[in-house]
Parts: sequence; C-alpha cells; structure tokens
Amino acid sequence: EIILLQIRQVLGKITFRNFLANFFIIFVALFNRELLKQNRNRVFDKFLEADFIYQETAQIITQTILDCKRNFANVLEIGARSGQIGKKINPQNLIQTDLAIGFQPDLVMDDEHLCFKEQSFDLIISNLNLHFINDIPQNLISIRKLLKPGGMFISSFFGEENLKELKEVFLQTEQKF
Repeated sequence: EIILLQIRQVLGKITFRNFLANFFIIFVALFNRELLKQNRNRVFDKFLEADFIYQETAQIITQTILDCKRNFANVLEIGARSGQIGKKINPQNLIQTDLAIGFQPDLVMDDEHLCFKEQSFDLIISNLNLHFINDIPQNLISIRKLLKPGGMFISSFFGEENLKELKEVFLQTEQKF
C-alpha cells in the first residue's frame, strides 16, 4: 500500500510535477491497519486470558502516573483495550479509544489518525500501541499537538531489543530441527 504524505507547502506557483517531486514522501505502509483491526476484534474475548505483558506494562504506567501526584483532568487513553489504566487513575474526563469495537471503547478509531481538538488533554496514554504505527514521528507530532501546555504523554512499546530472549529460544529451537 502506497501512502503519500505532504511535508510542507511553499508559497508561489509551481507545476504539479514539481509539487509531487518536492513536497511528498512515498513510503510503503509496514502494518496493515485493517488486518490489525480484524485481529483485535477476533481475539478480544480471550484477551484477558493472555494479556500478561499488557497487564505488566499497564501496571508500570499506572504507578508512574500516580507517582506524579498531578491532577490530570482530561485524559486520552489510546488503544485502551480493557481500559484498566484509565479506570485506575480515575480522571475527571476520560476518553478511551481502540481500533477494535469488541473492547467497547468510548471511541472506535485508528490511533494513526487522532482527530481531536489541539491542546485538549492533560495526559495521553498509549500502552503497547506505537509499535503498530506506520509513521511514528508523525504520530508523535499529532500526540504533542493534542497535549495542553505542561501535559504529559506516557507510552510503552516494543523496540528492537524487546523479547530478545524469546527470539534466541526460537532460533535455538529452529536449529535443532
């Protein structure tokens, strides 16, 4: 899937060809968001049985937020799934989103396209979602715009070195066969 992203506009008259050559980046989307949505809807009823990594990171995020000893009145929890973080910090206004309707979020939406008014939230939470985003820098810019001045964004996601031991076990097992 090819996605075109406009980088910036420049004043002046330009040809369409120059416009495409100079102001768009073409990249291949790594993650099929529709397939991710289908998978999340398919497994949501068994999610609580197998979400130990999600639960552990949610607990760390929750404790970090509570340790801040700040009043976060308006909170956005992106990809909330079971919604346990928002429920535990108990803000005045909480919006929980998820790609899958099965988790019954306040708003079903793709977290690649956050469509809220700028400077709306004191706190934005994203637990194990960013590693599925095709354009992480653009997504982080969008998140920053949604934060009020002095707002906080807290996130967890899998990086290159995560689950290294599991990868090594898989490689060792494959070599035996």
